[in-house]
Amino acid sequence: MTHPTLPSTRELSRLRPAEVVTRPVRNHRAPVRRRPEPGQHVETLIGNQRAINLEVRRLGGRLVDTGVQRVVQSGEHAGKLELRVIVRDVAATPRWAKVCLATGLVLAPTSALALATWWLLSALSTVSLAGWGIVVLIVLALVVKVGSRPSRARGVFVQVTTSVHVR
Repeated sequence: MTHPTLPSTRELSRLRPAEVVTRPVRNHRAPVRRRPEPGQHVETLIGNQRAINLEVRRLGGRLVDTGVQRVVQSGEHAGKLELRVIVRDVAATPRWAKVCLATGLVLAPTSALALATWWLLSALSTVSLAGWGIVVLIVLALVVKVGSRPSRARGVFVQVTTSVHVR
């Protein structure tokens, strides 16, 4: 029986040749050289040589250690290459930085609109009216641009598991 989290043959057949399948590790057929430290996790890369090389290059500075590359002998991935790697987890942005960024993103357009409105009401000229309209259009364009960002979904399976051992 294959591992329950490994992709099915149908999922693998949909992959392009340059893609690699990344899955969590529960039992190590080809173990890494050392155990992952806190803040690191083990991933299994399964695919052809080119796909594994591309994935290792993509991991770049997050890659801590690699195991031995082996050919899978049985199961759904028979004939494909398997490489176990230790990857450093991405550091989370501190909460205070997120709060400062969100506050700045709200206050900057609001203060620009307030200043433009104050200028419009104090001058009451066609130039101030045109300036106010330009500021409103810029703020609206920024709001629309931020709201319509596409997701960065790719065709790579990534799943991470964390196990806690209590003694």
